[in-house]
Amino acid sequence: MDETGNPGLTTLAARSLLKPVDVSYALGGMAGAGSIALIATGSIVITSNGSISSPGMSGSPWANNPNFLASASAGGIVILGSRTSISNAGSLIATGGNGANGIPDYNAGGGGGGGIIHLLGPSIVSGTTDVSGGSGGMKGTASGFPVFGGACGGSGGRSGETGSPGGVGYVFRTIVAEPASLFVP
Repeated sequence: MDETGNPGLTTLAARSLLKPVDVSYALGGMAGAGSIALIATGSIVITSNGSISSPGMSGSPWANNPNFLASASAGGIVILGSRTSISNAGSLIATGGNGANGIPDYNAGGGGGGGIIHLLGPSIVSGTTDVSGGSGGMKGTASGFPVFGGACGGSGGRSGETGSPGGVGYVFRTIVAEPASLFVP
């Protein structure tokens, strides 16, 4: 059995997502990586040894019952907005979790889709960003139960004898003088 993974958000939906709620945006799979939104009146500076990270969880057998597989979750959402500038010399990360290896009666898990990074301000240096999807699991049972990867910006990986990787998420740079106005209803 070779199943299609969970679909990620469209480019428009992902770009429009400026107010993440308290729960994740994982579309299927385990709870997602979570989100952070930071809006500043001054500059946002991430130094060369600094990072902001919201990676998805890797799939694995359930802790309470190892006869069941939990799906890989999607990467999270990182939103940074500044009235003056954003300068990233470090890393911004919202990667999907890796799919679980198959167990009896289960396909290998698909990787979680990559997350979303959105930078808003009049001056932006993106620096290093990573919204890659997680790798697919291995050693699934051909007729086993599917374990799709969670989706966010990127689609979740499909499940099968070998799970497919999750899709790449989104990185957006929006040049705007007053980012806070985009967050007010």
